Amino acid sequence: MALSFQPKSTKQRMKRVAQTVLQSAGILPGLILVVYSAGFPLLGLCISHVSAQDSSPDGAIIRMEPVSTEYKISETLEIDVYLDMHGKSANSAEVAVKFCPDVLTLATFDLGRENRATQELVTIDNEHGVVDAPFMWLDGVDKDDVLLGKLKFKVKDDMADCDVKFVEEGTDPDHTTGVFVADSTENVAKNVLSDTSGLHISKGRVSVGDDKSVPVETAEAQTIQDSSQLIGGDYMYSVAIYALSALSGGILAVIVWEAYSLIKRPS
Repeated sequence: MALSFQPKSTKQRMKRVAQTVLQSAGILPGLILVVYSAGFPLLGLCISHVSAQDSSPDGAIIRMEPVSTEYKISETLEIDVYLDMHGKSANSAEVAVKFCPDVLTLATFDLGRENRATQELVTIDNEHGVVDAPFMWLDGVDKDDVLLGKLKFKVKDDMADCDVKFVEEGTDPDHTTGVFVADSTENVAKNVLSDTSGLHISKGRVSVGDDKSVPVETAEAQTIQDSSQLIGGDYMYSVAIYALSALSGGILAVIVWEAYSLIKRPS
């Protein structure tokens, strides 16, 4: 007796495929969750790293860091002055710092080891609240965290506000801060200083820059947030990534719904 073979209709085949898809869909949300929770932050980290490289400063930075974030009247407030070169070579530098003579008295500005300047060239004017350290010979220093010197203040008033900041080029004809690189082609020394960072003191506390709301201990976290080193590395990248995630999830939902509707549809 011959067996008859009747091929399945196209509709039956589609229904079988839909059943398979629906059964497989049970594990897809978990896989997608893993991809979204691990893959996209990793992608964001890569983008953030590239963005950080692209946004790295081109010039030198001179900044202040307090040895202690708290102080009291009659105590010594020590502030370190650092130079960051970001791989470029510096021939020399000069530093001028202004402070509040009614709040602080500067005892010394001790020069760092990599600074070839002569201590006798440092001039301190406590009457007008300014210190000058010219002719700092750096002999091609090209690294970061170079200690140019240490400011040692005596606190006269621990309740008043005071900004301790660098005198930037062009703001004062008698005092200036700069980092200089020799240009052999033009036979001149160019100032490559791109930014400075001072301190604000108020009521026994030291904070970064002129912003009283940014204490030293949270400055690193604030810098990370300001740099947008979150998922995606940048706000627009984050929006694009999450938009892609939502679109992918929507497409998956449509596929599952269509498969479910096809199964429930009578043959």
